[in-house]
Amino acid sequence: MIKKTLDEAILNGGSVQVDYIPPAEWADEIIDHLIDSFPELEDEINKEIYYNFSAHLVFDMILFPRVMEWAENDQTEKLKKLSDLLEEMLLSTDNICIPNVVEVSFLETLVLEDGDIILKLKPYFHTQTLKSLQYWMNRYGNQSKK
Repeated sequence: MIKKTLDEAILNGGSVQVDYIPPAEWADEIIDHLIDSFPELEDEINKEIYYNFSAHLVFDMILFPRVMEWAENDQTEKLKKLSDLLEEMLLSTDNICIPNVVEVSFLETLVLEDGDIILKLKPYFHTQTLKSLQYWMNRYGNQSKK
């Protein structure tokens, strides 16, 4: 249906209105919220300009390695704060992209990366985060049990 509509618009020299939210608008919101929660990440995020345009990159390349450190070093307060942030984002109804960042750039990465860390993080996770984590664990099966 969409392809047909786009093809017709191209053939007729017209355009099609698609509900699209540019990444910069929602990425800024997510990154700012992350920095509010974890101000110590701000310098690292601002080191590379391209991080400011991709919440997915920030979660995958900056937040995820930090969380691994926090879990290894039993930094309880940071893990509690992280859990609150993830749950809030997963339950967000403002924009479908917000929960997607947690799903794809954090939970999926977590399942593929290290099963031992999952055991350390699970006690901190709230209901929706646990449900989403279980989805990724079911999807990848034994891959999550390195």
